[in-house]
Amino acid sequence: NPLIFEQSFEYQLRQLMVDPLLRIGRGVQCPFVVMIDGLDECAERSIQSSLISTVSSIVSGKDVPIIFLIASRQEPHLTMSFRQEDVAELLVTMPLDNVQQASYDIHHFVTDKFERIKKTHPYAHNIPGNWPPPSAIDGIVEKSSGQFIYASVVVNYV
Repeated sequence: NPLIFEQSFEYQLRQLMVDPLLRIGRGVQCPFVVMIDGLDECAERSIQSSLISTVSSIVSGKDVPIIFLIASRQEPHLTMSFRQEDVAELLVTMPLDNVQQASYDIHHFVTDKFERIKKTHPYAHNIPGNWPPPSAIDGIVEKSSGQFIYASVVVNYV
């Protein structure tokens, strides 16, 4: 349909994603999972809220074996959209901003990566056994503020 992009967002989502998944998924025992990551970074706020509403109306149908996994920062307009009654009843929230637990995991990740560097680097024989100092690892963990991406980028440039 060459005019599909003239149609509503819900129509587009149904035609381009949901209906094809339903066609290929007949007889499949497990639901499909559609991941939308970084919703808060997509397009305009009104489009973000519209996406939430559209997904809600799609999954409210009992015959739709699709799970939408939406990851986003807790922006006020998105929080309001997720709290709407028709959306909230379909929603399972999992806050991932437990910085204390994330910091523990990041510390483990960074320590493991540095140990790997010490074992696999071409000049491993020149790396002191106590490298890096614990204060350097603690500094990376602190600056990460619970975000793995920061620690990952830092370690990749070592």
